[in-house]
Amino acid sequence: FADMKFDVRGFLREIAMSQVYQRSIDKPANLYAMSSAANTLLAHQDQQLRELKEAMSEAIATSEAATDAWNSAQTAMRPVAAELDKARRGYDEARKALKTSEHMLVQKMSQLQVKQKALLAVRQAAKSANLAVEMLSDDADLKNAAELFASRVVELEQSVIELTTIVEEQTTAVETPRVEFAAKKESLDELFVQLSRLDAALRACEVILLEKRRQMQQRGAALAVAQRTAEKLRQIVRLPHLRDALDAARARRTEVRTDSEAAQQQLINQSDLVVQCEEQMTQLDELLAEAGSVLQQANGVYAKRVKSITTLQTAVGAVESARETLPGDSVLAEVSTKLNDRLRSFQSELTLAQAVVDRAAETFNKHKIRYNAGQLNLSKTVATCEQKKQILQMAETAEEQAQADLDAAEAVLSTAVIGLTMQWTSDFTTASLKPLTPEQLCWSMLKVTGVYDKQWKAESKSLATEIPLSDEQQSDPQQIVVRNQQVEQKTYEALNSHVSSFVQFYAAAAGQPQNDFFATADQALFAANSDVLNAWVAPHDGNVTERIIKADSPSAAAEELYLAVLNRYPSDEEASEVSKLLESRDREREAVAKELVWGLMTSISFRFNH
Repeated sequence: FADMKFDVRGFLREIAMSQVYQRSIDKPANLYAMSSAANTLLAHQDQQLRELKEAMSEAIATSEAATDAWNSAQTAMRPVAAELDKARRGYDEARKALKTSEHMLVQKMSQLQVKQKALLAVRQAAKSANLAVEMLSDDADLKNAAELFASRVVELEQSVIELTTIVEEQTTAVETPRVEFAAKKESLDELFVQLSRLDAALRACEVILLEKRRQMQQRGAALAVAQRTAEKLRQIVRLPHLRDALDAARARRTEVRTDSEAAQQQLINQSDLVVQCEEQMTQLDELLAEAGSVLQQANGVYAKRVKSITTLQTAVGAVESARETLPGDSVLAEVSTKLNDRLRSFQSELTLAQAVVDRAAETFNKHKIRYNAGQLNLSKTVATCEQKKQILQMAETAEEQAQADLDAAEAVLSTAVIGLTMQWTSDFTTASLKPLTPEQLCWSMLKVTGVYDKQWKAESKSLATEIPLSDEQQSDPQQIVVRNQQVEQKTYEALNSHVSSFVQFYAAAAGQPQNDFFATADQALFAANSDVLNAWVAPHDGNVTERIIKADSPSAAAEELYLAVLNRYPSDEEASEVSKLLESRDREREAVAKELVWGLMTSISFRFNH
């Protein structure tokens, strides 16, 4: 940026043209096919990782050794520094005592010099006064003055003698603190020299320590990068295995679902058999009841016949007894004959009734056997149905487990892909999903469709007509900058009304966070049906739609489209898709061009990271 002389526009242009800025938000299409190459790279990366770990361990060891050396140097320096502090305090005390003694000596010497000077002056005055008295012996005042000077001389001489003694004593007294100060200073100087050597050793250890730490940090950073790279490679290598596990889980789910459906169908079939058996049992029960009723009726008839025969036999016996008593009685003979005839008739009927009973019993027994067999069959069918229910329940449980396993496998694969995508996003392998603001979306569409440039030219022409620049102003770069700013402002004012429409549909409600992305049906309807957008993508003034229509070849049209709308070249697949669309609808070239521009402007690639 500094080398570009802080040219903001130029710097932003370089950023926008960089590969990193133009990264796609889509992960690689051949994600699973990358596994083989990633596996090969991983072996090399693991070897590099081991080397970096060894280098890191070595760097840690050397850093720790340098730290120990620095600590040892500091430990060796610490008592000397403490002794130096103690010696400095003794030195300061000795210097203070010496200064006090020297100050007292200087003070007394100054007082002595003052007294000595005064003594000389007073002696000279006394001498002059004595000469004056000798010349004027009668002058009492002179005589008194001479006597006064003589007295002052004696006083001053005594003071000088006393001060001289004090100065000599003080001079002797100064020698002791001077000697002590010299000794303290010598000791302090020695400690300074010793501490300087130790400090130099500590600083040398510190230089080594900082260098070893820097090396450790560099190797640590390289190790961290290698670990992240190895982890990404491992995730790529894992993807096919996770996909295979997902396919296996999906196949297992399909298999157990088939088993479950088959078990469910078997249960339905078995339930139908149970219903049929129940219906059959109902019929058998009705037949058995009917046969039982017939048998009961036949037994009733038979019992009546037996009773009647018994009664007749009793009557015949009574008649026969009576005939024995009255052997010749014709009436009894006739009655006996009739009774015997009737008995034989009843016995014939009894035989017939027995035959009916036997047939009814046989029929009843047959129905009973069929009923029992049906009952047994129903029990077996119901038991089989219960087994089918258990099998279905087990199959449904297996299907639920298979579905849970499938969901887990999908979650693991999705988590791995998302984690890999996030790592790619963080290291700029792919671009992150960052939506345009409503304002950015509006102005970007205005710029892409050429509406902005058209308005800019119109405003520039209008200003040139209303406020033309002189020849001198046109040659002044500063005036050109001012004029461009004026044109920019007027262009902004002319087009800014469109921003409110985008804010209405693409911005969150007032008071809500404005940095969260959301998509609504209103946005889709606005993008699909807005007359304004349809007018913007119409061909005019050499905009991208018009350039697509006039392109020499479909591939050139694809380049015009993607460079203008997404600021990048199309991929081979994208260029092929555009070419096929243009070639298949060559007579509708204008409509196709509008659809292409509109489709790319409303795509995720345009709304994000554009």
